[in-house]
Amino acid sequence: MTLLLVENENQFRLSYFEGKVTVNGNVCNTPQTKVDPAKDVIYVNGSRLPKRQPRKVCFALNKPKGYICSSGEKESKSVIGLFDDYLKNWDKNHSGVPAPRLFTVGRLDVATTGLIIVTNDGDFAQKLTHPSSNLSKEYIATVDGSVHKKHLLTISEGTTIEGVHCIPDSVELLPRMQDAQRDRLRIVVHDGRKHEVRELVKSAGLEIYSLKRVRIGGFKLPSDLGFQIALKLLSKSWLIRNRFELLNSDILFASWIEHSYIVLEVCEKIFRLLIS
Repeated sequence: MTLLLVENENQFRLSYFEGKVTVNGNVCNTPQTKVDPAKDVIYVNGSRLPKRQPRKVCFALNKPKGYICSSGEKESKSVIGLFDDYLKNWDKNHSGVPAPRLFTVGRLDVATTGLIIVTNDGDFAQKLTHPSSNLSKEYIATVDGSVHKKHLLTISEGTTIEGVHCIPDSVELLPRMQDAQRDRLRIVVHDGRKHEVRELVKSAGLEIYSLKRVRIGGFKLPSDLGFQIALKLLSKSWLIRNRFELLNSDILFASWIEHSYIVLEVCEKIFRLLIS
């Protein structure tokens, strides 16, 4: 029986010997009794100890192509499935604490790559997705063919999606990379309509070759964060500085390397990576 669940260790030991501690209805007077605080019902002096809840965690994931942002669809790979190794090792690293039930904040379609937030914090997710947050999203669209001013003008005028006329915050033709055969567009939106960027590009008579989300609000996808790699975000204050609002969350660092998570201490190297 862990003594970390009470403030006064001596008083807790005394309660044992007085028969005032019960586990699942049975009197317990052996301090070394093993319990699972997440499952067992424990009373001390007539008061039930609260069950331990999973920590609030929040990941920034570089989503690869071919993965869906839902665990309910079976025909494609799920983004949440990328966290299987992390969840399998949860009990070993967090004894007595139930594993978090992860979900994506919003969606990227199966062909789109880039930044997606994965968390178990419903309040945080709601803040990010609620229209009042007014968070912008930045995409890099690589298109077939050459882009001209008329294309940029058409995209900037917007298009109708699901009965709503959607206008991007900005659209910009990026310099063509060396040896590249396709033009790239930087498109910033905030409406969040389904396939909004694809529909905007389509309205100009262009076809998207690849699409990647590189920013949500003030958080940019680290340039050296490879596909299928997730970083646990830093802290409440850091998120707030990046226009994310996060309440009552205990967030540490983690990086995913070769399909296994390694929990890290806050270190200067990663801190520089995240704020650069």
